[in-house]
Amino acid sequence: MPALDKVSSGLRRLLASLAPSLDQYVWLPVMAVVVLIVVLLVARLGLPLAGRGTGRIVNGLVVVVGAVLLLPDLLVASGLRAFRRRPPSLLYAYGGMVKAGVIGLNRLVTTMGPAISKLAKKTFWLSLLLAGGLLLVWNDGYCERAESASCAPPLAEWSHGLGK
Repeated sequence: MPALDKVSSGLRRLLASLAPSLDQYVWLPVMAVVVLIVVLLVARLGLPLAGRGTGRIVNGLVVVVGAVLLLPDLLVASGLRAFRRRPPSLLYAYGGMVKAGVIGLNRLVTTMGPAISKLAKKTFWLSLLLAGGLLLVWNDGYCERAESASCAPPLAEWSHGLGK
């Protein structure tokens, strides 16, 4: 997670210039708050946008898939009508099922947009868990990215700084 590495180093530089004696104690809690705020903003702003945008795309795809599924129906019915024969009722039932499926999926996707928007307003605990998980994953892979022989993960470094 190189982005969190850059945020961490920038935050540490900023805190070292503002409060040199406190930076080793507060940089990780401040980093956690920054990550939580970013996750909350993404959830609160991004989920409603994703719900609306994804809904339009999925509705369009459902219609296209429905049209493709109706191609065999069209080919068989056209072939039978070319010989002045009536298509079997099974063919009509197939077309009706495809139509009902497309309408049902479109309604489902349309109702999911407002549900995702409501979910975005109730995401604090989920965002807290996600931010904590991001920080743990970042901490776990820190030394692999640092390429230093004497590397200490940020959480270990911070807890060691508290002991001084």
